[in-house]
Amino acid sequence: MLKYTDAQIKEKVENILNKEVKVTPIGNHQLDRHLVYLVTDRFNNSVVFKLYYKKNRRNREIASLNLLTESDVKSPKIIANGKLKDGTEWLITEYIKGKVFDKVRKEMDILDQLHILEEMGIELGKIHSYKTFDFFGNWNRHGKSIENIKNYRKVFVRRCERTLDNLLKQQLPDIKLQRKAAKKLRDSYHLIDNVSVSRLSHNDFDGRNVLVKKADGRWRLSGVLDFEQCIPWDKDQDIATLYHKYFLESKSYKTAFYRGYNKYFDDKDTNNEKINFYLLYCGLVICSWTYDVVNEYYKEGIKLLKQLV
Repeated sequence: MLKYTDAQIKEKVENILNKEVKVTPIGNHQLDRHLVYLVTDRFNNSVVFKLYYKKNRRNREIASLNLLTESDVKSPKIIANGKLKDGTEWLITEYIKGKVFDKVRKEMDILDQLHILEEMGIELGKIHSYKTFDFFGNWNRHGKSIENIKNYRKVFVRRCERTLDNLLKQQLPDIKLQRKAAKKLRDSYHLIDNVSVSRLSHNDFDGRNVLVKKADGRWRLSGVLDFEQCIPWDKDQDIATLYHKYFLESKSYKTAFYRGYNKYFDDKDTNNEKINFYLLYCGLVICSWTYDVVNEYYKEGIKLLKQLV
């Protein structure tokens, strides 16, 4: 948890940039996680300043964004990075103009919504197809594996079991449902036995991290943000996230997304059993940290588990 006032952030950024600036919070600061600010100088030049509440999140973002520098993925470029005196890691990136897709989606007509889903398919296709790796999981800021694990099931199960231990020890009101979901997930680990190709995966790809901009009366995708979870992984977990946020709600969204994504992959659809496996994991992850932080999101996790158990 990071506790800085806006005035303290302003002072720290001015010391880093050596000039007077205005700082405006633009992140989900109510979650008591990362702090993100729009920083603007007197000439109206803007950058984004981000403080990380967890170790290695900045490493992932630096590794991913540096890797994508030569790509045409609409991701921000890194300007500077460092640590505050207390050890808190920070990153400054270019500012991409636009509005968060999930915040304006309902204001769009359906054709614009579908166009953005298609563009999301294109951007995720670019990310997934950009490079393959000979390891899965965490990497350092230089893009090198930290643990050098080549077996996907091994690294996924270890991550999953940490999540389940953290969730079940909380003894939340829905503990019986969560235990059933945990058992079902554990009984289904075999569904990822054949994952052999490690691809760059965003791992938080949805409309909260997609920027859109209106030009000539039409909405267009302008940027993809928040690569702090991005690691070499199974690309289908990104696809499952989109099922959770959009495809279960709308078959038209799914069709539009694949119209873009299929420019890079021949996937017509991902195996339903595997999608449900990742959706179950998603529900458990949501429940593991949201109960006392953002209860509405916790309820969303419970709703997802009820659909799958």
